[in-house]
Amino acid sequence: MNCLTNCMEKLVLRHGGVFNAFNTLGGLRYKVKFVDKPEIGKGKSFRRIVHFPDNYTVEPLNVTNLAGRDPKSGRLVVKGIGGGIKHKYHWIDWKRVGPSEGPPQIEKVIKIIKDGLRPNEGDAYPLGALPIGTQINCVEKYPGMGGFLIHSAGTYATIVRKAPNDHVVIMMPSKREFSLPAQNMCTVGRLSNVEHSSTPIGSAQRNRELGNRPRSGLWQRKKGIHGRKIRRPPPVKTIKAKELDDEQTIVLTCNRPFVKTLFHQFHY
Repeated sequence: MNCLTNCMEKLVLRHGGVFNAFNTLGGLRYKVKFVDKPEIGKGKSFRRIVHFPDNYTVEPLNVTNLAGRDPKSGRLVVKGIGGGIKHKYHWIDWKRVGPSEGPPQIEKVIKIIKDGLRPNEGDAYPLGALPIGTQINCVEKYPGMGGFLIHSAGTYATIVRKAPNDHVVIMMPSKREFSLPAQNMCTVGRLSNVEHSSTPIGSAQRNRELGNRPRSGLWQRKKGIHGRKIRRPPPVKTIKAKELDDEQTIVLTCNRPFVKTLFHQFHY
């Protein structure tokens, strides 16, 4: 009460000698700070933040573990995340770029194959150059974008058929089909570590090392007695190449009269 009395004595008289104590105390006590609530499922990860530098590097990157909390407000968003051992995160360059050192690369025809292309595993080709039924990975979504599809361990896509408008239809591991431009680059073969998805965790301690917290035990996975819904696969999704807007237009102007000379040059 003494502190409140002192505050009331220090208030300034306003509006003809009437204290404006109610508005002053109300503004200080009930001041609300609005914070944006975090949203789940919007492409934002609440497990860790990877700090990428400006230039590409092969060194391990700095990682900040969030433990299921929002980095701005600190509110708990996901309850099943927390703890775990430290992992190193390396930056992967998904674009295939030629060597920067040595002589310049020259495009030339090495060999003409009459009976079709026989790709080797690990080589990169455009989608239109590969035969039907080839297993591929690290596929571009747009020409020049870099590897965008098929990154998980042990996965691969299959070239199903050729499509009109210079497109190729591939089937993903989820049995969904995409129609991509034939100029998109891809890597032949299947990704390594095939047993990654089928390896059991084995113990509760191993699950904590992976950064997963224990659950309440009330949720039970549905078994075969509950049945399953059989749905038809979605239609083929056609992805068209983006138009490059950053191309510079060069405009040539000629304001001076043309003068014909005897020299091997022209004057404008």
